[in-house]
Amino acid sequence: MTVRETKKVIVKNKPLPVGEKLMYLLLVIVCVLVATGIVWRYTTIYQINSEIKTTKTTITMLKAENDANQQEVQKLKDPERLEAIAKEKGLKPAGDDQVRQVTPGSGQASIDKKSSVAAGR
Repeated sequence: MTVRETKKVIVKNKPLPVGEKLMYLLLVIVCVLVATGIVWRYTTIYQINSEIKTTKTTITMLKAENDANQQEVQKLKDPERLEAIAKEKGLKPAGDDQVRQVTPGSGQASIDKKSSVAAGR
């Protein structure tokens, strides 16, 4: 009987060289940094859009409030309303003898004369 010996060939894979490991690590770090940057930008854009929406809502509310205030001003400026309030308070229109006409130069001249007398000139 012959015994035949068989040899098994075991092939050991060489470990990755240090330079290649560092290159893979650097690639992974770059990918993580890029992904983080993209997510950060989208987060910033979302926050800005949210602020814009809030500001637009505030502007719309303020415009509506301004319109209501303008209507209130117009209502309060109504001459008929003012006349009714004046009558209620006991006021009456001025008569011709109560109205004085002032010309543009006469008021200033009298003030100038009084101030020069007071100053001793």
